[in-house]
Amino acid sequence: MSIPFGFSPQGNDNNDLAAMFEQMGRMLRQPNQTSNASVNWESARDTSRQTLRSLGDPGVTADQTARVTAASELAQTWLDEA
Repeated sequence: MSIPFGFSPQGNDNNDLAAMFEQMGRMLRQPNQTSNASVNWESARDTSRQTLRSLGDPGVTADQTARVTAASELAQTWLDEA
């Protein structure tokens, strides 16, 4: 059984979880220098990428890209008619 966000019941993910919350806290405390937004999107993006890399994110396969492209084209066809 797998739990979302890379956590699993077999392992001890307390350190990963603590690191994630620490990063989130830092992200929320740091104002975004490029806008008045309440969320520092640059920090959120960087933290997400770093976390995924550390958990062994396999990236997106060519098959997954093709499936998303096909689904998007089909949805666009339906939306064009609407």
